Amino acid sequence: MKILVFSDTHNNTNECIDIIGRTDDVRYIIHAGDHADDAEDLGAIFDAIPVYYVSGNNDPLSRAPLQKLVTLEGKKFFITHGHTFGVRQTRERLALHAKSCGADIAIFGHTHESCDEYILGMHVFNPGSMGYYPRTYGVIDIENDEIHTKILKYKMR
Repeated sequence: MKILVFSDTHNNTNECIDIIGRTDDVRYIIHAGDHADDAEDLGAIFDAIPVYYVSGNNDPLSRAPLQKLVTLEGKKFFITHGHTFGVRQTRERLALHAKSCGADIAIFGHTHESCDEYILGMHVFNPGSMGYYPRTYGVIDIENDEIHTKILKYKMR
C-alpha cells in the first residue's frame, strides 16, 4: 500500500501521471499545494485513487482549504502547503500545530526542497517539487502500524 506525495507541481502533471501509472499499489495521492487544480486533474485521470490536497500561495482562486487533517490507514496526516506557517524560516510552528491536531505526520511543500525529519517529536515531510528541478516526490508506506517515508527523484523511462 503506497501513498504518493506531490507538491509544487506548477502546471506540470505529465511526470506525476507517469509516476502514478508505473507505481504499483497506489492507494492514495496527497498534493501539498501550488497548483491545487493539478491535484484535481490527477483525481479526474485516476478516479479510483482518492486525492487529498490543499491550496498553496499560488492558488488564490482555489476552494481547497489551506490545511487538512485526514486519517489514512489509521494514521493522521496533517497536510498544508506551509506558507502560512513560515516553513522557509522554521518548521517548528508547523510541527507544533500538527502535534496539537493529533497528527502522526505533517506534510508540506512551498520550499521546493525535500525534507524528511523529526522536529519536536513530529515527523515532518516535504516531497520537494515536481514543477522545478530536481523533480522530487514522496512515497509513504504504512506497514505494521508504522509510517515509512522516502523521497525519490523523478527519472524518465
